[in-house]
Amino acid sequence: MILYKCYNEIKYVEDILEKKEIREYKRDELVLIAIYYRDHINMTPKKREEALYSFCEQYYAGYNIVKHWENIDAALNKARNKQYKLFCADCLPVYSDEVDQINSYDLDYNHKKLMFTLLVYKRLEKIYNASKCLGYNKINYNSSIGLDRKILKVSKISGGNKYTVGDILSDITKLGYIADLPNYKIKLNYLNDCSQQHEKIFDITDFDNIGYYYDYYCGANNINVCWQCGKFYKKTKNNNIRCKDCAPDLKVPEVIIACEDCDQEFIASSLASAKTRCEGCYQIYRRKYKTSKQREYDSR
Repeated sequence: MILYKCYNEIKYVEDILEKKEIREYKRDELVLIAIYYRDHINMTPKKREEALYSFCEQYYAGYNIVKHWENIDAALNKARNKQYKLFCADCLPVYSDEVDQINSYDLDYNHKKLMFTLLVYKRLEKIYNASKCLGYNKINYNSSIGLDRKILKVSKISGGNKYTVGDILSDITKLGYIADLPNYKIKLNYLNDCSQQHEKIFDITDFDNIGYYYDYYCGANNINVCWQCGKFYKKTKNNNIRCKDCAPDLKVPEVIIACEDCDQEFIASSLASAKTRCEGCYQIYRRKYKTSKQREYDSR
């Protein structure tokens, strides 16, 4: 299976240009930068060549024009083909007949969850191949340890070390729900059994937490939709309404209140609806209140 280093190559390139560094996928990133120069900065072929060589001279670790000119030249040649576009998957639709078909099988919940993840990646790869002018749309799955962990992570399969992707794939292959193809490819046979009604149930926008979408559809109580960004996340508290990415950025609105004792205005949290005194007057009020209560107690 192709697990992409990013799902929005436009944002990915912008991040590279902002941080001014070429990462581990050097040749691939040169191609992305060249296409970005063409489509989003509207550079001519001559300007693209000058800009790409200049960028590599400054920020390509260990850059040597004798060694690396072929990579740069290949990237510029690819950018001349206007059929090549930057891949950007903002959202991906999922349909009820597909998920209901998965749920109809007598399988362990985690097996179904992985089948759902494979379904999403098949659709994601189809869009990717179309943007890259590739003619195949079978999932290319290489069962390496790192890849297994990546799929387990995005599918949110529970059970720790109990499950491996290879074991689950072996189980559902034996049942005929998927089929092995040459070159580490697999075919999702279970899609042939779908009713093809295509009633959309949601759009996936977070490809790092695919399993949460399946949990939500199946009625899991601990999965919620972020009130701020709309992504699915796992709740840690009952009153949690935002995902962990949005929660730190949350700032409670503040209001200006006139102190009921000194009439001076002060700033307070909008959540402190019962606050009517500034800090100085409140301390005086509390001392008087405690003194009066103590006297009441002593007079008994």
